Amino acid sequence: MKVNIEWLILRLEEILEARKLLNQFAMLKGEKYVSKKIIESVKRELEQCEAEKKALEKKETACKKSLARAQDKSTKIYETITNAKSKVRHFDNFSLADGLL
Repeated sequence: MKVNIEWLILRLEEILEARKLLNQFAMLKGEKYVSKKIIESVKRELEQCEAEKKALEKKETACKKSLARAQDKSTKIYETITNAKSKVRHFDNFSLADGLL
């Protein structure tokens, strides 16, 4: 008598495949958890970088305004000195008493 056990072999192969899938599922579930934690961490880091960027942009704007004020003041000082020099040069060529007598 011959017993057909092909169905049993197929069933065992299905069971082995199912066990492999369960093992993969457990591994993937762990990887998913790690991936989720990495994403959360990187998001927090990105938010921190964006906050630092905003602070630096504000500081940059303040520095630019300060530089512009300093340059304006320097230009006014230069113009005042230039104007004063031209007035003083007029008197260099003449005596202070000229025109008084």
